[in-house]
Amino acid sequence: MNAGLRKFAIITATVMALGGTAAVSQAAGCPGGPGGCPAGQHGKFFDKMATRLNLTDAQKQQAKDIFTKSREAAKPLMQQLREESGKMRDLMKADTLDEAAIKAQAAKLAPIKADLGILRVKAEREFRQILTPEQQQQLKAMREQRANRFKGHKRQGAAPMNNAQTNQNPQ
Repeated sequence: MNAGLRKFAIITATVMALGGTAAVSQAAGCPGGPGGCPAGQHGKFFDKMATRLNLTDAQKQQAKDIFTKSREAAKPLMQQLREESGKMRDLMKADTLDEAAIKAQAAKLAPIKADLGILRVKAEREFRQILTPEQQQQLKAMREQRANRFKGHKRQGAAPMNNAQTNQNPQ
């Protein structure tokens, strides 16, 4: 793999990894952010989280409002992301390699993913603000448990680069 293509692959993998992490969805227990829960599962994950945090009825309503507002704000971005990701897949499956087109498409994906990340962080912060200090600590512990449970798991679709691959001389 030449140095330019390797660098592009690393940047693309990084952007995709950042876009796939969702603070809001972690708070609600859904993988993958807005749209990450299987159909009809948002409520089940929310109920589980609300029970573990011992949320009051008022907190539950506030949290539902926060997450609903976040999902609604994310919908147009998610649609854009699906469309632009489809274009990227087409470029990557093409018979000929068009590095310039792939780089241009990656440049279109990055700001969409960044905007989604900002929405997630804002909603997650807003959610934390409705929690008591004890609930905030419990949420932190829940996240650490989740992170530890998935530590060492490879991200689906991302091939790890071993030392032999990263140390190759570009030709």
